[in-house]
Amino acid sequence: MEITQVMVLEVFAKFLIIILTFIGAKIFKRFFGNYLERMDKMAEKNGIKQLDLTEHTIQLLKTIFGYAAYMIAGIISLYVLGLKDIIFAFITSAGIMGMAVGFASKDLVANVISGILVIFDRPFEIGDSIEIGKVKGKVKEITIRSTKVETSDGKIVSVPNAKLATDYIINYSKNKRRRVDLKIDIDIDSDLKKAMKIIDKIVDNIKWKSKSKGASITIADVTKDGVIISVNVWTSNKGLGAKKTELFTELTSSLKKAKIHFSVPRRLNVQR
Repeated sequence: MEITQVMVLEVFAKFLIIILTFIGAKIFKRFFGNYLERMDKMAEKNGIKQLDLTEHTIQLLKTIFGYAAYMIAGIISLYVLGLKDIIFAFITSAGIMGMAVGFASKDLVANVISGILVIFDRPFEIGDSIEIGKVKGKVKEITIRSTKVETSDGKIVSVPNAKLATDYIINYSKNKRRRVDLKIDIDIDSDLKKAMKIIDKIVDNIKWKSKSKGASITIADVTKDGVIISVNVWTSNKGLGAKKTELFTELTSSLKKAKIHFSVPRRLNVQR
């Protein structure tokens, strides 16, 4: 009877330890998540950008450390139950499988590592307008394997994170100011002074023009057919396409009304 009671107590104690281990893992996960959120708020309050984490980064770290905590809890549970051979076999097989998978999925590993670097380095964030190679659009989602970009025509392009580590990334949203660049080819026989005066008046009255950087109107080149006038206007990075269209339309309309002709071939080039 006493032996049976001892065995029951041992089994109860083991299961109690296992339960407490998993409860501890859950508490650690919650504590770690709260710690990250507090650290993020402190960094934001003190203006420490290096520690300022996005909500996406916090959720990812919670998931990674949560899985790690539960895995450790599982190993402890197996040890408490006396299943040391299973632990050894698990670790050994995991090592062998890891090597095999590593050779078979080098690209996957590269994407995951690059994804972690992107999340911490933060060359861009969700909502930013970026350009990577031939892909240009707005960042919709950043995952551990790839970054999803929505192009101007509504396509969702999944860019492997490994590509981000090797290609140049242009972030159009990082700088709060952008420049609208236009080149106008004025016919050689047109009144250049009159054209410059019209352009200057239009640019001077632009409401969205940056007050600090302003604008510039210069003669970029002279050809046998005409004079190329360069118009550069600094503005905020919001609604850039609409601003280019507005300036394009107003310049074209005003120059035509004033009988100012474009050189052959008659065109108004909008630079990107």
